[in-house]
Amino acid sequence: MISERTDRIKNIIEESGSFALLLNENAKEHELLARKTLKAALRSKGKSVRVFPEAPDEFKKRWSAILPPAKNGSFVHSGAIRIPKEKLNIKEISYENGGDFFVINIKSENGRLERENVSIESGPAEIDAVFSIGPADAEYMSKLKEKISLPPEDKIIPINPNGAALAEKTRDIIKNIDEELLSRDNIPTLLLAALLLERISRCEQSMGKAAELERDLLRLGADKKFVNGIMMEFLSLDRLPVV
Repeated sequence: MISERTDRIKNIIEESGSFALLLNENAKEHELLARKTLKAALRSKGKSVRVFPEAPDEFKKRWSAILPPAKNGSFVHSGAIRIPKEKLNIKEISYENGGDFFVINIKSENGRLERENVSIESGPAEIDAVFSIGPADAEYMSKLKEKISLPPEDKIIPINPNGAALAEKTRDIIKNIDEELLSRDNIPTLLLAALLLERISRCEQSMGKAAELERDLLRLGADKKFVNGIMMEFLSLDRLPVV
C-alpha cells in the first residue's frame, strides 16, 4: 500500500508542471517550513508552484537567510472575451498573428464594435496537482476555486501530519522528486527547522525516527546552529529544545 502511494506520488510529480501547496489559514511554524521546503524542491526541478495562503511577513523575515529567492512560475490562465451577438448581428469572427499582438477581426451588420460592448473575463490559474498539508477544509477549498482551477481529486495529495512526522513525510516526497535535492539549496536546514519545531509542537522527544531523520539531515549539511539561533529569538526558554 505504501509502495503504491509512493509510485502514485512520483508519477504525479513527473507528469505535472504546476503545483499548489495548501495549508490551513492558522498554520504552525513547522508546517510553514515544511511547505517552504517542498516548494524549494519542486522549483529546483523546474515546476511552477503557488502557495495558499501566503506565509506571514514575520515568518519570511525570520527565515530570510535560508529561504530560496522568490520567482514567478509559469501558469496557464483561461479567459474569455464576450461580445453581444444579437446587438451587433455578428457575421464573421477571425484572428491573425499581428506580431506582438493577436488581432481579432469581427464583422457585423448592426454598426461598429464599441469598447462598451466588449467584456473580458479572466479565469483562474490552471493547476496540475495539489499537495494539501493537514486536513482539507471544504469552505476554504471552495474559496480557492476563485483563484485556481483545482485538478481532479486523484491529483490532490493530502499530507496529514497525524501519525508519521510531517518533516519525515516531506523528506520522503522530496526523495521521490530527486534524492539529490536533500543536500541542496538550504533544503536540509529548512527541513531540520521544521523537524525541531514540530517536535516542540507535538511534545515529542528526540528519539526514534525523528532522531534518525535529524542525524541524516545533519549529515546532508543542515545548519543546526543557525536553526537553534533563530528558535532562541522567537521561542520562550521553556519551549527551546534540549541540545
